[in-house]
Amino acid sequence: MLGQKIFYFRKLRGLTQDQLAQGICSVPHLSKIENDHETPSADMLEHLCKRLDISIKEIDVQGEITSITQELDNWYTLICNRDKKEAKRLFTKLKKQITSIQDPQVLLKYRIFTLGYQLLIRKMAEAKNQIDELEPFSKKLDSSLAYYYNLFYGLYYCLGEDYLEALYLYKQAEHVRDSLGIEDPEIYYHLALVNMNLHRTYYSINYAEKAAKIYVKSCNYLRSIDCEILLGVNLTRINNFCEAEKHLLNALEASTQLNNKDHISTIYHNLGYLFLMQDQYQKANNYFKKTTEYAKPERYEDNVRTYLCLARTCYKLHDFDHTEHWIEVGLSIAEKYKLEEFLIHFNVLKGQVNNDMSQEFETLLKNKAIPYFEEKQLWFNVAKYAEILAEYYTKKSKYKSSSYYYSLVNESRGKIYEYIT
Repeated sequence: MLGQKIFYFRKLRGLTQDQLAQGICSVPHLSKIENDHETPSADMLEHLCKRLDISIKEIDVQGEITSITQELDNWYTLICNRDKKEAKRLFTKLKKQITSIQDPQVLLKYRIFTLGYQLLIRKMAEAKNQIDELEPFSKKLDSSLAYYYNLFYGLYYCLGEDYLEALYLYKQAEHVRDSLGIEDPEIYYHLALVNMNLHRTYYSINYAEKAAKIYVKSCNYLRSIDCEILLGVNLTRINNFCEAEKHLLNALEASTQLNNKDHISTIYHNLGYLFLMQDQYQKANNYFKKTTEYAKPERYEDNVRTYLCLARTCYKLHDFDHTEHWIEVGLSIAEKYKLEEFLIHFNVLKGQVNNDMSQEFETLLKNKAIPYFEEKQLWFNVAKYAEILAEYYTKKSKYKSSSYYYSLVNESRGKIYEYIT
């Protein structure tokens, strides 16, 4: 424990082993101390602490450590349940309490959970700073801290739509969970979510079912609703519409009882998606409109996704005035928040509405849309836009180009399940 403390504060102060050891001990000896293979003499410890600007006399009281550890675990639960108000209250309290603690494990746990809190409130720049500060310790985290670190680091990438990097980190967390037997469904939920975003539907269903089972067992109905929603979306994608609707309606009933408007909004959106996939465009349109009644400015990405769906359903209903209206509404938000993916979606749809056969539309698909999703390795969208471009070339009687992009469609669909398993 003493060695961990010296290592922690050396990294915190930005000192190398050479800088800390200079004039006190050899670097190999310091390395052994930091790894708890040797114990420094009282004189040596005094010199090391002086250079690290910590006091030998300031000993952590075990009772304080136990108390703050419990508070940290409570904070983690609040972060996972997205209870921003209570999470903020506890953050303010912990920020004061942590100043009297010198235990490296507790301090690192606090920093990792601070990363989770910053992601909860979408303070992405602050989250990145926290990641940078944690990086020097990342290789020496014990297994339980490594679990939380990979979980929240993965979430950082997921929120940035780098789903493959998120998947890699989540898999690292899953390995730790399995090796330690940690009873935490959170990693299963996030694996379900990231696989859903990658259109790896069967993996997503498997993880969502695992998470739901544990959430129900622990009576965490709020999080079990999240799993019901994920199952609804995934079952829709494999055309199991009856089961998908059951999951979504179960989630809607529970969310209504809890008066959780964010969940209700999400469920209405996904019911719209369910009927859109069944070509029931008017019914889909009605659900998407219901979703807009719950729109909040801070949930701009959810809002723009619904506006895109409204534009698509109106287009299918040949209601071109409303199609153009929702395209413009969605584009204005996508431009404001620099949502590159949605700028592409809306501009391609705009070209389809106008029956655009211009060079500009071809360039949008060929040089922007397809390369963007290839770089992100979002193969479902690569296939989608390659198919539109293939059809475009067919209409232009450019059959060689058309054949190439139809091949890209098949190749991209085959890549969806090629990643980490």
